[in-house]
Amino acid sequence: MFGRSLAQMWVDSSGFPYYRPLTFGLWRALQLAFGPTNPLPFHALNLLALVANGWLVGLLTKRLAADSNDADLIGWLAGALMTAFPFAALVAPLVASLFHLLVTLITVAACLCLLEYDRTRRPAWAVAAVALAALAPFTHESGLAAAALMGVCVFANRPIITIDSNKRLNDKFYIWHLTREAGIRHLIRPLALALLLNLAFIPWWAHVPKARPEGSFAWVGWESLGQSAVFFLEGLTFPIQFLARPLMALGMADLWAVLALGLATLAVAALALRNRRWLWLGVAYCFIAALPALAALPFSYIIVSPRLMVFTAPAAAMLWAAVVVEALGRVTEKKRRGWLAAAAVVIVSIVPARHIQREVHWHHVALDHLRAFVADAQAHPAERLLVVNAVNWIAPTRATYALGHEGVEVMPGYLNLQLIAWAHTQRLYPVEGVAFPLVFRQLNELYFSA
Repeated sequence: MFGRSLAQMWVDSSGFPYYRPLTFGLWRALQLAFGPTNPLPFHALNLLALVANGWLVGLLTKRLAADSNDADLIGWLAGALMTAFPFAALVAPLVASLFHLLVTLITVAACLCLLEYDRTRRPAWAVAAVALAALAPFTHESGLAAAALMGVCVFANRPIITIDSNKRLNDKFYIWHLTREAGIRHLIRPLALALLLNLAFIPWWAHVPKARPEGSFAWVGWESLGQSAVFFLEGLTFPIQFLARPLMALGMADLWAVLALGLATLAVAALALRNRRWLWLGVAYCFIAALPALAALPFSYIIVSPRLMVFTAPAAAMLWAAVVVEALGRVTEKKRRGWLAAAAVVIVSIVPARHIQREVHWHHVALDHLRAFVADAQAHPAERLLVVNAVNWIAPTRATYALGHEGVEVMPGYLNLQLIAWAHTQRLYPVEGVAFPLVFRQLNELYFSA
């Protein structure tokens, strides 16, 4: 980003493999406002984006539950589950993962704006929804699904329509009658425009210069597609997925353990829900949100990228908030339902919260020593520094979940110690690193690499 104006970022991404100018522009603005070596505003932006996601998911869920007496309760619980989503534990502290938080925020906001337009018929809400959907892919490529997710929320917000079996569904006049009966004619134009703008991003993206080799995108294959779908199923059914590890200890393969638990959990949700639209909303939202990643990325990339689940997390938050409230609604009176539902969500969040707390601990273990390293470099600017056995990454020996990377990457392959010192000080120091693998300590709780 150095040496490039905010305008240049929208037409040129050379030197970087991704074209995400909206996020790059935010970072550039923070650099200009607070200085390039001040980490506080960058980390604060991630945390604020996570909190805002929880708030907007709560509002969206409340709007979708407007016909329920428990709309406020379902909304609050969905917001809480969104902020406790365990696979965001690696996203919140990593500045480079703002892409995923921001595209989720923009897409959920677009869905909410369209539902507000549906409720109020004020054109400003429709304009805001289309504008946000159009901006979503410029934040992260997953945003290509923004318009489709808006459509999912619109149909989840409509009454069930009975289709006349004697009519032909390819009869355009009958289909138009169905749209009138569902009350969505006024939504067709903003949805269609948002979809066209999302699709128009693809040729524009291909036109913009990027540091991406030719042929880097190819069909991933059905096996990879199925494996990746199970990966996203883990995120959708996260409240019970910690049990996959005990199943693996009994000899079950990781993918089969996640798949079995996921399908069983969705079956329980179907039994608990009075209104099955929450089930199909959760499943449809999750896998439509995952579609860009499923189509473009191989499983070998996705399996180590739990950050990709953040874009699908609203589906899990909405689904399980509704399941908890509706299940308790069968057996308790409304006065007690709120407290019991909140207690149930707290119980569901115990394992995710412990997982997040453990990730915070590992981040301190892995990264706190960088402060001492940078301080030494600044204290001896003219001397050559030698770092022995610098840690590249750490990972716990006992993971919480079956699929997805857990732990901390300290120094990716495209960085070295000199660049890490430069990133903190904007000055190049004579730093070298050396590794002696045979003198590494064997740790009971961690794997690590240097």
